[in-house]
Amino acid sequence: MKSYMGMSDVLAEMPFSFVKETTKADFTSERYMNFLKSMGLFGHGFWRRECMAWCSQVPDFGDLAAEPDPYVLPLESVILETDSHPPDTILTSWRQYYEHCGFSMDSPIAVLLQWPLTVYYIITTCLNTGGTCTAGGPPMVIDIIGAEKEVDMLPVFQELYTLTGKQYELHFIGPSISRKAKSMTTPHVSMHVHRSVYHQYKGPRPDLIIGFNAGLGAYATWCETLLKIKEMGVPSFFTDYCQYSCECSKIMLSRLQIGTTSKTITNPFRSPIRKVCDEHNMPWYSNAFIFKMMVQD
Repeated sequence: MKSYMGMSDVLAEMPFSFVKETTKADFTSERYMNFLKSMGLFGHGFWRRECMAWCSQVPDFGDLAAEPDPYVLPLESVILETDSHPPDTILTSWRQYYEHCGFSMDSPIAVLLQWPLTVYYIITTCLNTGGTCTAGGPPMVIDIIGAEKEVDMLPVFQELYTLTGKQYELHFIGPSISRKAKSMTTPHVSMHVHRSVYHQYKGPRPDLIIGFNAGLGAYATWCETLLKIKEMGVPSFFTDYCQYSCECSKIMLSRLQIGTTSKTITNPFRSPIRKVCDEHNMPWYSNAFIFKMMVQD
C-alpha cells in the first residue's frame, strides 16, 4: 500500500497550470464541478460526461444528445476540427502534444483527449507495430472493449488520424452502452458502437484490443472475455486507475491460467483529474497505468 501511495507525486506531475488544484487528494466531485463551472464547461458538450450533476437522471452511455459545439473551448475547437499534418516525431508527453497543437497549458482539453492519445501512445510506443502505423494501407482495426463514456465523445478519436496519417476502424463494445447509441463515420476514422460483452461479440478480426480503466479483477464478466482474447492471439492492452488494480488484473490472469501482465507503465497521456475513492486514499487517475496481457504458451 505504501508503494502505491508513493506514486502520488509521480502521477501529479503534469505540465498544466491547473494541476496543483486538480491533483489534490481532496479534489472531490463537487470541487471538480466548480472547476468545470469556472471554465464555462459544466453541463456543455462532451464535458457533460465529466460531471453529471447538471441532470436529474444520468443518461445511458451513448444517449447524450449531440451539441453543435462539443469541445466548447473556442481555440481548441478550431484546432481539433482543422486538418493538419502529423508530427515529425512520435509524441510521448502532454507537453509535446500541446506544443505541437498550439494549445495553452491553461487548457483542460487533455481531459477529453486522454482517450485518443492513450490509443496513440499504445500504437506508437507500447506496440511493436512493424510498420503497421505508417500512413496509407488498409485501416487499422481496433476493438475498444468494456466501452462506456467514450461512446459519447466519438469525434475525439479523429485525432488518431491527425497524429498518424493512418486510417482507423474502431469498434466500441460494452454491455452498458445504450441500445440507441449511434455509430459514426468520417473520411479517415470509422467508429462502430456495439452493445455486448466482448466474448459474445462477433465482428472483424482486430489488429489490436484495448480496454480503458478495465478493472479485470473486479468484474466476473471479464473471465470469458479474457479467455476469448487468449484464443484470438491479438495484442491486447489495458489501462487502469491505480497500480493496485493492475496487480489484481495480474492475479486474475494467473488464476485463469491465461498468463500474466507486462510491467505496468505510467501513461504519459493520463487524465489530469484525480478521482477520489471512498474505499481508500490511493491516487486514482483515469487511464493512469498501461499493461499488456501476456499469454502463456
